[in-house]
Amino acid sequence: MKSQVINWLKFDREFESGVHLFMKFGTSLSLKARLNRQGKTQYNMDLLMEELRKLAGIDPAEFKSIISIPVHVYGKRKAEQTKAIDPVISESAKVEQAQVIDPLQTDQEQSVPDTGKIEEEPKKKVPANKSGKTSKSSKKA
Repeated sequence: MKSQVINWLKFDREFESGVHLFMKFGTSLSLKARLNRQGKTQYNMDLLMEELRKLAGIDPAEFKSIISIPVHVYGKRKAEQTKAIDPVISESAKVEQAQVIDPLQTDQEQSVPDTGKIEEEPKKKVPANKSGKTSKSSKKA
């Protein structure tokens, strides 16, 4: 558990994943309810970090030194250590990140890069009547 909390503090610090850790290891039902009910606030984040620190048995001085370094710095250090230890790992990571072509897709589908954005159709303008309000089409009797 201590290693999971330290990894969260060093490499993640996302509220939802911290709550997941607390739900797994924490004992305070009232804090669990509070975190689920109120969601992410600065107070709840501070409270969550402190409670996880206590659960893992991390010394306050060690905790301060861990959180004083931004998450992205730990990520860079870990990447540098990985390269220094085994350069093959970084090559295999590149292979895993390569785009895999699905043989069931048509050529046209494969050539279009997926940006993750959904394009919206342009909105049609509704003509306004003399009073400036949009008119609804209605039949006169």
